[in-house]
Amino acid sequence: MAPVDRLFAVTLAAVILAGSLIHFAPIRHDVGVYEGGGGNVRRRLMTVSKRVFQGDGIQFVNSPDPKTVESRDKVLYGILADQDSSGKDLLLGHTMGGTGSGKEIEENETKQGQLLQVQQTRADLVEKNQLRQAELRLQRMKEAEGAQQIVQPMQPPGIVPLGEGNEQTDTHPNTYDEGLLQIQQENYLISHPQYGMDGFVAIPFGRKEPSRDVLDIHDTYKPRLHDPSEETQLAFSQWVETMVVEMHGTGEPQVQTLNPDQGVKDIYFAIWTDYGRTPTASAWRVFNGGEKTEFLIENTAKNGSRYVSPRGHVHSGTVTKEVYGCHAAFHGWHSQSYGHTVDYHLAQISYLKAQVDEECRFLLLDNRIGPLPSILHAVDPALYARVTWIHPREVAKIVDGSLVVSHNPGSEYYPKFGANAYLQAWLTSLPYKSDPDQTIILYCSRVPPQTNTRVMDVEHNEAIKQLIQQKMIDHGRNEQLVDYDGTRLGEDGQMRPLTPMERFYLFRSATTLIGSHGTGMTNMLWMDLTAERRPQVVEFTAGPNSSDDELRRFAFENYSRNYWGLPFDYHVLLFTPESRDAGAFVDLNLLSGVLDELWS
Repeated sequence: MAPVDRLFAVTLAAVILAGSLIHFAPIRHDVGVYEGGGGNVRRRLMTVSKRVFQGDGIQFVNSPDPKTVESRDKVLYGILADQDSSGKDLLLGHTMGGTGSGKEIEENETKQGQLLQVQQTRADLVEKNQLRQAELRLQRMKEAEGAQQIVQPMQPPGIVPLGEGNEQTDTHPNTYDEGLLQIQQENYLISHPQYGMDGFVAIPFGRKEPSRDVLDIHDTYKPRLHDPSEETQLAFSQWVETMVVEMHGTGEPQVQTLNPDQGVKDIYFAIWTDYGRTPTASAWRVFNGGEKTEFLIENTAKNGSRYVSPRGHVHSGTVTKEVYGCHAAFHGWHSQSYGHTVDYHLAQISYLKAQVDEECRFLLLDNRIGPLPSILHAVDPALYARVTWIHPREVAKIVDGSLVVSHNPGSEYYPKFGANAYLQAWLTSLPYKSDPDQTIILYCSRVPPQTNTRVMDVEHNEAIKQLIQQKMIDHGRNEQLVDYDGTRLGEDGQMRPLTPMERFYLFRSATTLIGSHGTGMTNMLWMDLTAERRPQVVEFTAGPNSSDDELRRFAFENYSRNYWGLPFDYHVLLFTPESRDAGAFVDLNLLSGVLDELWS
């Protein structure tokens, strides 16, 4: 047999063996490993299989009585059933005060030994698959960036008639080139100090000064830093206040409405950029005969969305999509990013939803790589059904209706938020609630190969999970501990990202979320804010005394500023000073004290 064939055969056998262990190993919750102390025998059972079938349903592994569950719950249980193919448990179970016979313990240890024999092979397969996925993502990003290099030169005064029935092509203009965009804006302002050119009239968004009144929320909703240094605690509080005032201090977004008043011929909306820090859009209406065009403008943002004149963007090849009746529109920064979509876009859309009646539809961006369509489809199908998705540089023509635009004028560092009260109202309106008898505790593992920045030291990461498990035992927490890295094993045997629906159900069932600052932690948004006990969050982040320059750039960064005012029980721990961007640590004694405080 050739070496390649022999390697393939060995690998296939290993995967088959692992699959047999995963799907056929019996589940026991009453066996334990001997741990010293008072004769109380407990076992940390490395569960090989979590899936138990009862009729046509799936039994939740910690449920004392088998019962049939509805189809939406099967999504969650399917996630909890998975064994991470990198060799670590996706779900770490524990039992309170369980005892087991020596034979049971020996049989389980034998199975664990068999599993260890195939872990390396499976880990290699996972790594190859993840590298391939990373290469594909990089290729798609490069292709998207390449398509953005073609920039339409400035058009002569006036709007060129919109094309009807034209097909979308890759040659449409794009103003994502910020250097050229700045030149265009400067020339425009110098040539036309009144923002006008033979009938062009600008409708500016007003700018508001930030207010510290936004800091007046219930003290228990504010983040608490656990650090022995009072000086560091003071610096943290000042940082949080500064960021919150910057991001939320100007209050709610502003709304501008373009109505089909007398003399108005057409109303239009378009988003010109695919994604990025400063996405650009236009909203305008044209009066009969084209003697006047009114457009919304706000182009001072350094980080956030802009509204600009359609001049220079609309041309004879522009694709036009007719939509009918009232439409509400929004666009925001980093639409390609899951984290920014969750922590920013959803709040702004929630606000816009509250400003219009139920008959009004929405114009939102589908840039083909962003997660917003799949998120709304998963968690709020009714809202998803009200959306007309438009592609970059595709103009929506509103027929027989008004255009309502929501926007919070630009920011120096971050876009303006100011809509979390509406976000909370939307989140609590979603029908799926957590079951108090079937909850979990989530730990976000930020380790390679899922990420390569602000990663936890691998051995220390395991020590953290062991500490969490021990504290769960100490405090009688009967939940399951889920080790979350954003992936699961697919039906094809390859690792794949969790779908938005899977993320939603998983985090909706979590009572406590623990982990390092990063995209995974933005999913705290899906935790049940209506639960009897407020969702608990423990976030690890960099401190100002870090010896690593890269880590210091993220000093004090945490998501309490993004989700300001939401009723989380929020706690923050800093990485130890010797931590590196490629290997971070936290003080386990501090973490132990935080968990004692939360779960006592």
